[in-house]
Amino acid sequence: MKTIWIGLSLLVAASSVTVSCKKKGCTDELALNYSDKAKKDDSSCEYASPSITIIGDNPVNVGLNSNYTDQGATAVGHDGASLTVTTDDSQVNTSELGTYEVVYTATNEHGTATAKRVVNVVIDQSVYLGTYSIDSDCGAFEFPLSGESTVIAGASATQLFIDNAFNLLGGQIALVIDGQNITVPAQSINVFLGDINFSGAGVMNATGTEMTITFDYDGPLGSGTCTATYTK
Repeated sequence: MKTIWIGLSLLVAASSVTVSCKKKGCTDELALNYSDKAKKDDSSCEYASPSITIIGDNPVNVGLNSNYTDQGATAVGHDGASLTVTTDDSQVNTSELGTYEVVYTATNEHGTATAKRVVNVVIDQSVYLGTYSIDSDCGAFEFPLSGESTVIAGASATQLFIDNAFNLLGGQIALVIDGQNITVPAQSINVFLGDINFSGAGVMNATGTEMTITFDYDGPLGSGTCTATYTK
């Protein structure tokens, strides 16, 4: 019987923990032999550091060279009272592709809590929009690109159009984008002697200021491959 009683005593001691907690409305107390189950069930014992809630998406993507405005965060103590949140978004650099963090801090008399939002600076549709000058080795007649064009948004976040794309003819070139990568799906433009059929692929540079696209074309005045550089 003694052996069994000693074993039970050891079992109870092994399942107990010692935690330091703050009880609501009371001074600091040390809860001895406070079991894990009791700690979960007894709402009178609270870890009283603030709770921070980030407003908006986390992570969030923003376009290269755009203005980033953080949506902030809120914080409360264990009693539900609102607390002041300090926001540090100094790490975010929208002029350079990369992943950054915004750090939120809230403090009360029981401790300090922090939370983080991840901000990804990316090349998205907004980066492409604008007016570009064109430098190309495309022929003036075989594949007649214009000297200045405007990139406008399409119906989805991955679709764009190069407007006023061809000398004298105006017209558009449809693009599909995936970050820095550009695809020109098979399409055509009508010229006086017939259709020019073309497709292609390209890339936006890391600073969001220049597109380089290589076109394959076939039309009534000839066929071939040429490369155009579009610069903002």
